[in-house]
Amino acid sequence: MSRTLTGAMLNQPLRISKPRQTARLRPLNYAKLNPLGLMSLIRPSGFFKRKSQTLLGVSNWLKTRNDDLDQFKRLRKADLRKELLTIKGIGNETADYILMYVLDKPTFMVDTYARRLFSMLGTEIPAKYDEFQRLVETNVTLDLDGFREFHALIVEFGKLVKRPVDFEQSFLAGQKLNL
Repeated sequence: MSRTLTGAMLNQPLRISKPRQTARLRPLNYAKLNPLGLMSLIRPSGFFKRKSQTLLGVSNWLKTRNDDLDQFKRLRKADLRKELLTIKGIGNETADYILMYVLDKPTFMVDTYARRLFSMLGTEIPAKYDEFQRLVETNVTLDLDGFREFHALIVEFGKLVKRPVDFEQSFLAGQKLNL
């Protein structure tokens, strides 16, 4: 994996107006752009005002350790998560995405697909993000690759199985999961 954090790693890919501008869209370079310049580059992605603030925040965060992802990777997951959540525009799910796919920290990502699957399996799901995450992480022992695969499988299943009637036709029909 590249040591440069790309837009795609920040929750969703950025679409830009001119392909040759892609080289300029690296978080390490965001701070060099003025906010209006960055907004014009990412305008096609939608919500460009908010995204530009977030991208600038991530760029400034990366500067705190000289843009060296290895320095970030050496930190504890809980400390990194706290730091990420202080960046305007970064919420729980995006922070966990960055932790797992950029900083190589195993984590359970609580998203719509996970909530739907666990609910269909009869699991009592805590309403709060961190409580649901803690419930799964204390009952499921996986390494980084395992959590990445777990997340990918949940997402793929969730794309196919959206309603209880779909679940009843799936290979998991009749299965229960108690955590």
